[in-house]
Amino acid sequence: MKIRLYILSLFLLIANIYSQKMIETERGKIEILKFDYDPELNDSRLIGLKISLEEGWHLYWTNPGDAGIPTNISFESKEKIRLKNIYFPVPKHFVSEGVTSFGFEGSFLILLELEAVEKKIKAIGKIKIEGLVCKDICQPFEAVVEDTINFVEK
Repeated sequence: MKIRLYILSLFLLIANIYSQKMIETERGKIEILKFDYDPELNDSRLIGLKISLEEGWHLYWTNPGDAGIPTNISFESKEKIRLKNIYFPVPKHFVSEGVTSFGFEGSFLILLELEAVEKKIKAIGKIKIEGLVCKDICQPFEAVVEDTINFVEK
């Protein structure tokens, strides 16, 4: 698993990355990052979700620890594209009044590995993110981002 994450990190350093779409949320913004894709070499492609939270706010990880709600990410498309894997960064460790939790603050990148069941598909995909953001208080965090997912060309 560590080798796979290392290779993925190395890929991110040399990949051609471009921002496609950005949406504002109540406590920050979400930017969709796309990486070059060659349909002759890959059956899957990576889509990045760069989440930038307002200062002091944090979003819980999939395992929030002793408190919080796990962050859930889902993907849907009318075409034959499926979510193969989600790669979260290493979460930060928070302690408040003796309660331990895990999550992310500031700007961080979550990678979605999408796989086309059929070759050469270009379709609209919907990514939904649900969780809990906290500072002094906690609030629900929900965002839906729709964008074209291209398995046809670079």
